[in-house]
Amino acid sequence: MNARSLVFMILAVVGVTLVSVTGCTDRESPLDDGFASDQVPFQVTTSFSALNLNPLGDTPFRIISVAWASHSPLTESQPPFPVLYLLHDFGADGDYYTRYNLQATLDDMYTKGEIGRMLVVTIGANNSFGGSFYRNSPSSGRYEDVMTEAIDFVENSGTFNVYTNGGKDARAISGHGMGGYGAVRYAMENPSMFSSVSSMSGPLAFDEAWADMMADKIFEENSLTAGDSAAYAALAPDPSKPFTSLMFAMSAAFSPRNLEPFSNIGTCRICANPSQVPCLSFRDCSPCSIFTIVPLAKTTFIFERATGNRAPCSSPVVPQPIGVDLPFDWFSNRVDSVWNLWYGCDARSYLNENPGVLDGIPVYFDCGVNDEYGFLAQNEAFRDALQQAGKTAGQDFFYEEYSGYSALPAGHDELIGERLRKVIKFHSDRLSRPPGS
Repeated sequence: MNARSLVFMILAVVGVTLVSVTGCTDRESPLDDGFASDQVPFQVTTSFSALNLNPLGDTPFRIISVAWASHSPLTESQPPFPVLYLLHDFGADGDYYTRYNLQATLDDMYTKGEIGRMLVVTIGANNSFGGSFYRNSPSSGRYEDVMTEAIDFVENSGTFNVYTNGGKDARAISGHGMGGYGAVRYAMENPSMFSSVSSMSGPLAFDEAWADMMADKIFEENSLTAGDSAAYAALAPDPSKPFTSLMFAMSAAFSPRNLEPFSNIGTCRICANPSQVPCLSFRDCSPCSIFTIVPLAKTTFIFERATGNRAPCSSPVVPQPIGVDLPFDWFSNRVDSVWNLWYGCDARSYLNENPGVLDGIPVYFDCGVNDEYGFLAQNEAFRDALQQAGKTAGQDFFYEEYSGYSALPAGHDELIGERLRKVIKFHSDRLSRPPGS
C-alpha cells in the first residue's frame, strides 16, 4: 500500500453557539460570518532537525503559517506581538486554519475591539499515518521535538517580531482535535512556557469505554467478525474509514512497537519521473513510502518501507520495519499491555499524577454534544479530573458543551468559525503585550 496515496479524513473543529452544559438545545440556523480579509497568513517552509531520518521517511520540511491581529500588515514596523500557537487536527497540515478564514476572523475581532494585537501560529505536524499527535515516537518521528524547534524558530530566528521579553505571559497554546490533545499535553509537560492553554474537541481522557467504542466502530467499518484473525490482519489506514485511520495514527503515537533501532536509517528518495536518474533536483523526488503490512502476534502491525518499481535518486537504504500495536485484538477485546501504554500518554492521567501541573495556567476546553468520535465523554472526564486536582470551574478552568442547529448537529467537524472566535478571545484576554502597544 502506498501510504502517500492515502488522503486522510480531517477531523475538523466543531463550532456552534455556546449553551449550558446542563441544558443543550438545538438552534434555528447557523451564523453568517459576513466578513472577509484582504490579507492572507504569512507562510514559511522550514526544515526541522527532529524529523531528519525519521522512521516514515516523511519530509523534514514543514509549513509554519502565521496570521495576525493588527491594523498594520505584518511586514510593517510595529511593536512586537504575543503569540498563540494553534495546533491542527488529524489529517491536516500547517495551512489548516486558512481554510476556515482565520485571518479574516482576526481582522474582524481586532477591528471590533474584541481582541488585542497577537500572532496566531500553526505548525505542520502531519505524517504518513495521517497525524503525529505531537508525540515523539519510534514509529513515526519526533513531533514533540518539532514543537520545541518551531517555537524557537518563531521567536528567535528574527523572521517574526515576537514579544520575547514577555516570557510565558506572551505565549499561549491551543488546538483542535489532535491539536487540542497536543496543546494540553505539551503545556502540561512545559508549564513554565505558557500563560494559558485550550482545546477544541480534543481526546483528553482515554478510558475502557472509549476503547471499546472504537473497537466496535472499527469492526463495523471493516465488516469484521469477532475471531476472524485473517480479516483483522488485513486492517490498514483507509481514506474511506476514518475510525480505522485514526486508530492507526494514535497507535503509532501512543503504542509504537520499537522493533529495531532507527538511528542508522538513511535517506531514501525516488524519482517522480523514472527517466530522470539521477533526479534533476530535490523537487523531482518524493520520499520512499510504499508500505506492506505484515501482522505479528495478536495486535502488532509491521509497516515496511520499499522503493517500489520507480528508479531511485540515489542508492536506496534498506528500510527497517515500523511497528504499531492496536489496543484491541481480533476478538475486539482490549489488550491491557497495550492499553496501559495509552494511559501513559493520557492528559487526564498526567494530571492525576501531577495535580499541580496547571497551577496558574487558565484552561479552556469544549466539545460538541454530538461528537462522533466519542470525545464528549473524554472532555467530561478531564473536567472531573481538574476538579479533583483542586481546580475551580469559572476561575482556573472553563469548560463548555454545546449543541448545533436543527439541521446541523454539533459533531466533530461543524461550524469551526464560532469555536475559533471563542478560543482566540480567551487567549487574547490573558496574553501580555509591550507597554503602550
